[in-house]
Amino acid sequence: MKAIADKMAVFQNRLAALEFIDQETARQILPVAEAVANMFTILYYQAETGRVTPEDFELALTAIRQATRN
Repeated sequence: MKAIADKMAVFQNRLAALEFIDQETARQILPVAEAVANMFTILYYQAETGRVTPEDFELALTAIRQATRN
């Protein structure tokens, strides 16, 4: 989990330094953005309903891990 947090910190720093994201950069970032957005959806749904399963969470976490492998 620390490795994911470290990679996310790198992405956050890179994004914070950007004034504008061109289409190519957006395409490169998209897999990570999609995975993180999905995790936020899972977390929001869990907070609101309590109906997220461990499998739902694991799928979202796996998608983040896959998107940040580079």
